[in-house]
Amino acid sequence: MNHIVIPMLIAASFLWSASPASAQETSLTLEQCIQVALKKNKDILRSQETLTEMRGKVMEDDSDRLPHLSVEGNYTNWEHVSEGVDRDNEDLTTELKLRQEVLRFGDTRRSTFEVRRTLRKKTFEHRNILLNVFYEVRRAFFSYLLTQDEIEQRQELLKEFERKHDRMKERYEAGKVILVEVEEAELDVLDEQLRIRDLKRKLRTQKMDLLRKMGILETAPPRKVQIVGRIAGIEDLDVSSEEVLEAMVAEAFRRRIELMELEADVKEQRREVEEVAWHWFPDLSAKASYNYRETDVGLDLKGTDQTWTTDLSATRPLYRRENPLPEDDGDWEIQVGLKFPLFEGLRSWGLLKQERTKLRRLMYDLEKKRNGIEFEVANAFYHLRGTKEQLEIKRRSAEIKKKRLEVVEAKIELPIESYLTYDDILRQRQTFVAAQKAYFDERFGYVMAGESLRKAIGRMETNSEEKKSSHSPENP
Repeated sequence: MNHIVIPMLIAASFLWSASPASAQETSLTLEQCIQVALKKNKDILRSQETLTEMRGKVMEDDSDRLPHLSVEGNYTNWEHVSEGVDRDNEDLTTELKLRQEVLRFGDTRRSTFEVRRTLRKKTFEHRNILLNVFYEVRRAFFSYLLTQDEIEQRQELLKEFERKHDRMKERYEAGKVILVEVEEAELDVLDEQLRIRDLKRKLRTQKMDLLRKMGILETAPPRKVQIVGRIAGIEDLDVSSEEVLEAMVAEAFRRRIELMELEADVKEQRREVEEVAWHWFPDLSAKASYNYRETDVGLDLKGTDQTWTTDLSATRPLYRRENPLPEDDGDWEIQVGLKFPLFEGLRSWGLLKQERTKLRRLMYDLEKKRNGIEFEVANAFYHLRGTKEQLEIKRRSAEIKKKRLEVVEAKIELPIESYLTYDDILRQRQTFVAAQKAYFDERFGYVMAGESLRKAIGRMETNSEEKKSSHSPENP
């Protein structure tokens, strides 16, 4: 579990606070966003409280194993008539008592089994919540960067359209083109401005979504937070061969939380099957005590539901005011009881059958989960491979169609190219816009496919993005 727990501990130690009154803008990288989310996310905080509550219940269940120290006081008043004389008697004692469990053996108590099983379940649920928040923050972060990058590219394209519009206005003033040509160039500018405005609205929403998943939306105004980073970390996901896929599947078997939980359940159930043997063990009870100078020391062996505990106890008077009774130091007392169950209506055999059936069912669930994880990793692996190939094709297609549009726009201004019309430009423009949109959509799908593969494997490295160089396909 070190590959999961250690990054969590590092992340949880990161202290970050955001104040609405802060005048300074805060810049957050991907790693910092994850660290803040692991500290502030409400789902994580709620899960931590549930886990703390369950640990308290385990402490309560284990309390019998720890020392028990108490002070007890007793007062007794009675009358005693002897030889016609009525005597008023009273006793007043204060005692210090100590009890310590020194040995426990036999079947695990049902209460102990249930509370520890619940704690184990809540622990794995907490780890799953941590992982889900980790991946949600990564997705939201990369979605923001992809939109931001698309805005930057479209702003560059807008500058080209604006230069073209200015050129067409100059040519119109010189009498070389008609007004409709100027309006067509202006239409390109307006269309691109609309796309950029839509993307900026989308970018604001994505930032708020990222801050919400981090758990700081109510304390950190979006305008005061700047998201910085690069679209990186996908190139370390090698999808080149079947051997790589087999290694990823084996890695997923080691990392996936739900598989660890089932394996822990199987291990616990094996123990339950083995402990059924204690139900054929004879009932045993024993007690030994020794008194020395008013101090009683004893060992008490007792069993409940095939669970035996041995307690060491000691009692020492702190104060005594009573009519003394004759006592001798060094008194021993030993008691032993033994009961052999000969026939209990096949109760133990029925219990053994139940526990073995539970174990087989868990084994089936474990095998099913392993098969499901293997399929999930393989599906994400091939999806990323296919998306990577399609991304290169769509990148190249958008690049070619952009050049084709530029060629047509340049040729139509030449008198010799009279066979070209503005309908030709319009078709080329529509083709390029569609190809460009397909490229951006495919690039988003490519990044998210990489995140899906990471999640299927169960990887959780918060600093890999800082170690890897930027990976963004050439922009059309």
